[in-house]
Order: sequence, then C-alpha cells, then structure tokens
Amino acid sequence: AVTGVQTCALPIWSGTLQPHVFEDVDGDGVQGSGEPDIAGASFIVDSSVRREETAGDGRARIGGLMPNTSVDMEVQLASLPDLRLRPAQPGVTAVLRPGQVLDVAVPLRQTGEIEAQVETVNGDLRRPLPGIEVALVDTHGKRFAVTRSDFEGLAYFDGVPVGQWRLEAAHAAPVTVSLTKETLLVSEAHLIIGR
Repeated sequence: AVTGVQTCALPIWSGTLQPHVFEDVDGDGVQGSGEPDIAGASFIVDSSVRREETAGDGRARIGGLMPNTSVDMEVQLASLPDLRLRPAQPGVTAVLRPGQVLDVAVPLRQTGEIEAQVETVNGDLRRPLPGIEVALVDTHGKRFAVTRSDFEGLAYFDGVPVGQWRLEAAHAAPVTVSLTKETLLVSEAHLIIGR
C-alpha cells in the first residue's frame, strides 16, 4: 500500500547555446576558407563563468539555460590563445525556447593598439597637453572609442580591430592611422592642438 501523495517533477526543457568561435581574418563575420577555428575558448553566461570550452572545431555546447528569459553570453577573453584576438561584438543576448539549440557565430578579429601624442607647438617648442578628449573614428564616421590624454599628453586605445582609423580632437587636424596584422602598434601619431 502506498501511503501519502507522491509527486513527480515534470521536466522543464532548457535551452542550449552552441557558439562557434573562429578568427575572422577578412572581417565579414562569416567563416571562410583559411579562417581557423579557435579551440579552448570559454564563456561567461549571465555573469557566471562556464566550464564548457570550444573543441578543435571551434564549437561548444552550453546547455541547461532557462528558457523564455534573456540569456547573455560573451567569450572569456583570458581563455583565448592570442590576447590580440577580440570578438567583433562584445557579446550576444538571446531568448531561448524550451528545447532550442541556438547556433551562435563568434567571429574574432585581430586587434592592436594606437597611441597618440597630444601637444601644442609654439615655434620650436612642443608641449604635451593632458586632459584633451581624443576620439577614435572608423571609416564610416562612427566613434569607436573616446579617451583623454594623460599627464604626458598620451592618448591610448587598445583592442582596436585591424583597419583604417582616424584620430580626432577639438582644435586639431584629424590624423589617419592604419593597423595591419604586420603593424599592431601605432605610436607615431601626433595631434597638434591650436594649429
């Protein structure tokens, strides 16, 4: 004889994210020939570090995610084999249906650093200018990042994707710089204020 009431928990079908991490050499967001998969990448999902890592094919399977709610996923940068590789987008937000497996492309782009000297010139005298706002602008005129020059007049940008960029500051002529896979550090740029 059975005494008492027995209950059975009904399965709740969770959702699954299936990221595919690869180096996006040409920057088109799609893996083409010659664009390698990235193994060993791990993820942060809803502010929690997950144990899943990408295999040799650049893919991982992150399951047990709550359905019908917003889920945020990003690559854990420290897990990448080359710290100059950065995601083209900072992360992804998805709402998964129960039982859904969502494939997510995670293209990584080669990045570099740009350092610019902000200064004023009076005859032969050059003087660094601290506290000047400097914007890094892409080829479409969109601001990618903004910083202020430090006490030595240096403005520094890191994690900048390979490509053409323009440095802008008030009362200075814009300066165009180029990051390539061969030149991932640009440090000769000078913004002259008041000329």
